[in-house]
Amino acid sequence: MGGIGSTLQIAKGSLLAQQYGLNVTGNNISNVNNPDYSRQHVEQANNGPIKYAGFLFGTGVNSSQVTQSVNQLLENRLTGEKASLPGFQEAESYLKIIADHFNESSNNSISNVLNDFWNSWNDLSNNPADDSERLIILENGQELSERFNRAYDYLDQVETEINMKLVNSVDRLNKITTDIARLNLDIMGQEHHRTSNDKRDQRNSLIDELGKIIDIKVFEQTNGAVVINVVNGLPVVNGDSNYNLAVSENRINWVNSAGKTQDITDQIAGGQIGGWLDVRDSVIPKYQADINELSHEVVWAINYQHSQGVGLEYFSKPLTGQYEVDQSGWLNSLSFGDKIDHSKNLSMWIEDNTNATAVYSKTEMDMGVSQAKISDWQPEVPNNLPLEKAVYKLTVMDSGTVTYNLSAETDGSRIGVVQSGAGTSAQLIQTNNSIAAQTLTITGGPSGGTQNVEIKYSGGDAKQSAASIAEALNKIDDINAKADANSAVLDVGGFAAVNGDNISFGIYVDGVTHYETFTVDTALGGVNEQFEDAFLSAAQKINEKYGDDDLTLAWNVSNPLTTQFTLTSKSGRTIGLENVTTNGGAGSTVSFSGTAVGAGGAAVMTSAVTIGVEKGMSISSNVAQAAGGIFSASPATIDDDVLTPDKGIIAWEKYDTNGIATGVKGFIEVGRLDSNGVPIGDPPLNTPITIDDPVSGNTLLTFNLAPGKLVPGNTMSINVNYDAAVAGTPKPDLLAFTIKGTANSQDSIYRFK
Repeated sequence: MGGIGSTLQIAKGSLLAQQYGLNVTGNNISNVNNPDYSRQHVEQANNGPIKYAGFLFGTGVNSSQVTQSVNQLLENRLTGEKASLPGFQEAESYLKIIADHFNESSNNSISNVLNDFWNSWNDLSNNPADDSERLIILENGQELSERFNRAYDYLDQVETEINMKLVNSVDRLNKITTDIARLNLDIMGQEHHRTSNDKRDQRNSLIDELGKIIDIKVFEQTNGAVVINVVNGLPVVNGDSNYNLAVSENRINWVNSAGKTQDITDQIAGGQIGGWLDVRDSVIPKYQADINELSHEVVWAINYQHSQGVGLEYFSKPLTGQYEVDQSGWLNSLSFGDKIDHSKNLSMWIEDNTNATAVYSKTEMDMGVSQAKISDWQPEVPNNLPLEKAVYKLTVMDSGTVTYNLSAETDGSRIGVVQSGAGTSAQLIQTNNSIAAQTLTITGGPSGGTQNVEIKYSGGDAKQSAASIAEALNKIDDINAKADANSAVLDVGGFAAVNGDNISFGIYVDGVTHYETFTVDTALGGVNEQFEDAFLSAAQKINEKYGDDDLTLAWNVSNPLTTQFTLTSKSGRTIGLENVTTNGGAGSTVSFSGTAVGAGGAAVMTSAVTIGVEKGMSISSNVAQAAGGIFSASPATIDDDVLTPDKGIIAWEKYDTNGIATGVKGFIEVGRLDSNGVPIGDPPLNTPITIDDPVSGNTLLTFNLAPGKLVPGNTMSINVNYDAAVAGTPKPDLLAFTIKGTANSQDSIYRFK
């Protein structure tokens, strides 16, 4: 190597290396305000020695690489940690917005509106009949309702806004991952011999932005490319490939290369998306749940207070609605089911304006739970086959009493017999005494003491009808009473009329009389067909008055010439026919169960009552049988000699263990009967009740039913299981055995499920 030439060459290389360093330094200075720029430096290396004259001489310095002054591992970790901050910031932003909306210091806050509402109730309590005070309550109630709705709707709007932001953010996320994958490809192509600093800066900037959107994990590969994963290690960038996220039904899904999706919404914890999801899925539902709970409690409090009393006016039109349990049969499936106290009865006051002087009566519905409990249930295994798992659901269809009580039926000489005469049906009852006005006296029994039931047309404990007497007796402890259905046949076969005649008649049912009038028109059919329409219209009008479907009309619909129509009160109300007129004067008559009724005349008929009491009790009437008393003997001592069964009907249906009906079902008649249908005397009753397959006749289940009342609508479930360790061995599931209560009516006027 030459002396001066070598020295000059070393100097030249050194100047060039320092020149490169100055260039990089200048680049660093020029990018001092560039947030995406990473400081660079020139890596210098010895050119290596050469051998000359037996010695190794250095050849100077060389610029080997321009590199970033960045620890990529720390950069990746920092990016991951940065994802938490945007999530908290976005959540805080929305929490402030929601808090401002619920600012309790404002005049229209929920607490202030609620306070005004309660104050208006306090004002009304001091002046309950004032219409202006009532109007203020109505207005304040409407304002409170609107405030609840506005609060709930506002939260819905916030949720909608968040959902829109999620869509936009996911779109931006997919654009970023596409760009990062492209930069990965560029970096891998440029870094065979040199570091692609500018591309790395661009990529790091995009990775930082991605980390603000969603929490990520970043890993650098040996070829310079990065792998970016989101929740559960699912990649969104892998080398030069990227995987999109998608929003479907407000849920975020990861999409693989085959287009299949995986829901990752609940696993996202960081980034702006994590903050938004936390507000949307946790904060907003909690606020809405609180609003719902508060509004429901207000509704319950108001309705509960209303249920304790009455308004200024009676309801004049039928009330309709639906408030029923779901398929589970549990009361708590109702909106306020867990608050219903079905141990108390429901009372209604009724104003009867049929006559000039209004008559008031109280109707009480039994809201109780059946007292007859199931015990010792045992599934049967026919022909030694393996026991079939099943659930048997039993529903009380008709009230009755599983009891060793004694019962008798009213047998007065005028019960079930048509009474007729001049005047109206109401006058017949008050004068001819189909069932006379009388007082029943009840003595004996476990409750002890003496109790009276006054029967009279108005103002008594019961009207002169089987339905009303049964209702009054059921209010007395140790007595269960039920009225038989009451039917009368209306026969118009002997009625003579010509075209254009005006026909009028009145149908009477327990104090309510409805008059129907029609004009004979042979173009519309025979007189019997027009009577059919008139009878049906009268029945419907009376049912509307009572608010039920108690009164029915039946006839041979296949015979257009039929003249007989059966009018029935299912609850046992007294029924009658009166003042059948033609053109306003005397004329043809209509037969009322064999008794002719014409102008100025009437006929009525009552039904019997089956009364169940404790042994040793007696019921007496102060009116003799011949004068319209309801018993043939006075006192009517209930004993074994006058027993008739007090039966109830239970419907049963078999379900599989998944709750699906099998179609196997039937009815059970329970009460005080032995296997021969003979009434049972004193306890105990040891014969179990059986459920038999209606097709094969095999016994599916046996059980004992303890004494007690059966309330219509009540359900009982028996879950039959078996011990898997011992094939065919029955093993009842005690935890699945339940008795559930539902409200029910004493008669068919009001029915609750």
